[in-house]
Amino acid sequence: MVRANPTLRENHFFLLAIFLFLFSFQLNAQIPLEIWEVQGNGNSSPFDDDFVVLTNNVVTAITNNRFYIQSTSNNSDNDPSTSDGIVVYAGNTPQVQIGDIVSVEGFVNEFDDVTTIDDNSLVVNVISSNAPLPTPIIFDENFPGKFPNNVHDLESVEGMYVELQDAIITAPTSEFGFLTITAADVRPFREPGIEWPGLPGLPVWDGNPEVFELDLLYQTVPILAAGSTVNATGIMSQGFFGQYEFLATEADFQSNNTTINARERNSDEITIGCINALFLNSDINRVQKMADYIVDKMKTPDIIAFQEVLGINVLENIADRVEASVPEIEYSAYLVSSGSISLGYLVRNTLTNVTANPLGVTEEVSTTGWTLHDRPPYLLEAKINTPIPTPISLINVHIRSLNGITGSDANFVRTKRHEQAISIANMVKDRQDENLFVLGDFNAFEFSDGYVDVINQIMGTPSEGALFPVVPVLEQPMVNLTKDFIAPDQQYSYIFRGNSQILDHCLAVQELDNLSVNEVIYIRNNADFYSEYLENFNTSLRVSDHDGFVIYLQLADTVSALEPEPPFTGDDLTFPNPLSQQDIIQVNLPKPGFVTVKLFGTDGRLTMHRNYGFYQNGLLQISADFDVASGVYFLEVTSTEFSETGKVLILNE
Repeated sequence: MVRANPTLRENHFFLLAIFLFLFSFQLNAQIPLEIWEVQGNGNSSPFDDDFVVLTNNVVTAITNNRFYIQSTSNNSDNDPSTSDGIVVYAGNTPQVQIGDIVSVEGFVNEFDDVTTIDDNSLVVNVISSNAPLPTPIIFDENFPGKFPNNVHDLESVEGMYVELQDAIITAPTSEFGFLTITAADVRPFREPGIEWPGLPGLPVWDGNPEVFELDLLYQTVPILAAGSTVNATGIMSQGFFGQYEFLATEADFQSNNTTINARERNSDEITIGCINALFLNSDINRVQKMADYIVDKMKTPDIIAFQEVLGINVLENIADRVEASVPEIEYSAYLVSSGSISLGYLVRNTLTNVTANPLGVTEEVSTTGWTLHDRPPYLLEAKINTPIPTPISLINVHIRSLNGITGSDANFVRTKRHEQAISIANMVKDRQDENLFVLGDFNAFEFSDGYVDVINQIMGTPSEGALFPVVPVLEQPMVNLTKDFIAPDQQYSYIFRGNSQILDHCLAVQELDNLSVNEVIYIRNNADFYSEYLENFNTSLRVSDHDGFVIYLQLADTVSALEPEPPFTGDDLTFPNPLSQQDIIQVNLPKPGFVTVKLFGTDGRLTMHRNYGFYQNGLLQISADFDVASGVYFLEVTSTEFSETGKVLILNE
């Protein structure tokens, strides 16, 4: 009996297995599949990396290196969870026309989250031409939906022919040339919580899945403002970073360039403005544009709080240009330096006794010992020039941004934001009996972001929950003027990824003395408009990426500007008016004697008393280096057989 060689026998079986595999692969490759089978009902194709054959599908769109095909009504599965469209990469100019019925053979490839037929071993045959395009999928307020899923609604129409009707453009044309849009009937806003899927036990934001991008296949996207609308047909796809992208083959845009300005204040009102000035430097064009914004858009508020200013000279230059435009407006500049993004104020001469000081300069982050406030909150205290002066206090803030709220530095960022909010709450607690306003770029929403609830921590109001719980500080909660006095559809000052949101707030103590809030207006000139307008000095649009606001406060009486007094010239006493520490008071003494200088407030109280010693008769010069607050005083100089008094406005900054 002769036995077969075992090694030879194993080789026979191995060769037979290879033959059967190749035969099976070739057999399967020749069995046509439908597009919906290749797409599947998940986020990626069940045939990824497989060679497939797709027959009798219609070409719906073409670009320079790819084209799109879709099932006809005869070979669709009519299942809304699976897509009937797919993109074919041709490697060069596709040799097909829109309306061609084609067969395509090639490998499936998931590329940037898009199911594609790539150009490796690609075979395309045109079967017929001039076929009608499929009926487009209509996007409306119900589709794509407003609730997130593991498989996005738009995945089910990837590569398909779709139509938009009066879709809302939710952000201005981006610097990269695309638009952010929604087919829903309302503008999308940021909502409380951590973006979906979130963290257990904390508020979750759905991420607004109804928002997606729009680009044009055959032309450049026009420059449009948020709030414009579009009717379009085209193909649903995905772009960079997995963002769903509508590629329009035809589009009709309805532009909306609506701006909103502040109104002129009444004689018994005072106004407070606020603007993040976006790294405002001394460039003469940007300074002039900001000055025009203050005059034409903000209507020259009595106080303007700035964030992101690059020096006191910038504010002084703005003040000069405002005065050149409106001579009766006089602003004084105040700034606390913190590098390239300092906090500052412009204050009109409708206020007196102005002082400005940074707060919390020495405070540290508990976990690192690093500086807590890189941009220290900036306290302004002043009196409104009413017949009985009305005190007012402002704390200008620019809190640590949300950048890094997730990732390797997340714990530090969250801790710093939380401790900054607690610190500011304590600053408020120390001044709750004042006419106090806290305003600026909080880099925080009016509600919890899920990690830190900055605004409710500062205000002492209830929170929906956060990873860092709100710590009780205030006995009496504050009010958020930019939320309570603004209509819901206008509650935004910034747009991020197509979502409108408030980052710039004004908080106030509940009990104001001789003041009440009349109105709050966001100036619509920046966030809704094209970012490149910032450097276009032929348009008034876009002085920053944030919208500024103006608060209107009702006074118990009328307010007036302090009128500069002429220089005081008595028989033997002369001084500039207003008077600053650098100025000289001249006294002509008729006889030798001991010289005394006193300052009295307008209420008659003695504010300062100095003895200057013995002087001979003749001309005496006295330095006006008086350590008193800015305001109106009566200056009295006395000596032997000499006494003279003059009214003076002293300006000490």
